Amino acid sequence: MRQKKKSLTCFAFLGFLLFCVVTATTAQTPQQIAQKAFRSTVLLVMEDANGQPLSLGSGFFVKDDQIATNLHVVEGAARGYAKLVGKETKFNIEGYTAIDEKRDLIILKVAAFGTQAISLGNSDFAQVGETVYAVGNPRGLGVSGGKFTWVYDYLGYNPSCY
Repeated sequence: MRQKKKSLTCFAFLGFLLFCVVTATTAQTPQQIAQKAFRSTVLLVMEDANGQPLSLGSGFFVKDDQIATNLHVVEGAARGYAKLVGKETKFNIEGYTAIDEKRDLIILKVAAFGTQAISLGNSDFAQVGETVYAVGNPRGLGVSGGKFTWVYDYLGYNPSCY
């Protein structure tokens, strides 16, 4: 249970940092945020050596051929693929280009062209009390809203993620 809470907390924070575009000049509705994010959001399906489903997760394109996700989503998988929200095309995972075990992050390499990378905001401008939205697709579409309630020092210790 503790591992699940750790994963959910860390994923929620990852979703906040990476899926939310925080701008002071142009407020966006939750629907507008979701529409923008879904263009880059993928469902990840990981399989074992026998082709049986092992895990599901969310990720998003950060470049035309690279998807960011949590490391625990792909751990132990022999292979996997990604599908954009609402699309049928499968992008086979070819490997990874970067990994950060401490922060439970990985950048996957896929054979994809013409995809749209998500527009990342600058977390330096986020303030406690702002409304934030996390977008994901671990078992279907999901948009979650809430208030930004703490500041995470990604280079230091954070008791919520340990």
